[in-house]
Amino acid sequence: MVVPLLAQDYPGRATVGDVAAGAAGHLLVALLGVAVGSLGGRAVIRRSGWAFLLAAAVCLADVAIPHAPPTRQLLVLFDEDTPHGLAQSLAANGAETLLVAAVLIALALFMARRRA
Repeated sequence: MVVPLLAQDYPGRATVGDVAAGAAGHLLVALLGVAVGSLGGRAVIRRSGWAFLLAAAVCLADVAIPHAPPTRQLLVLFDEDTPHGLAQSLAANGAETLLVAAVLIALALFMARRRA
């Protein structure tokens, strides 16, 4: 987040809101990563090769599928020159991401308990 600001690769002036939106975007993607990682844990998938393939497929789908939260939506949102309603779009993306992460983590817990 800081490198584009220091390298002056950022068009225009960066505001506190821009930096906060970038931090929120990073946290949303990290949350989805944790949720996907919970599905690839040893308690759910015993073989590491299958766990890697599952995680890679989910991460690729998250970027490739249009309107998939959070990564694809964030890429589109932050690619705009003047994002319209940044706070509202980020809040909606956050709500979608929380829902998807909760479902993935609940599924991982359910599967881990069934295997134990």
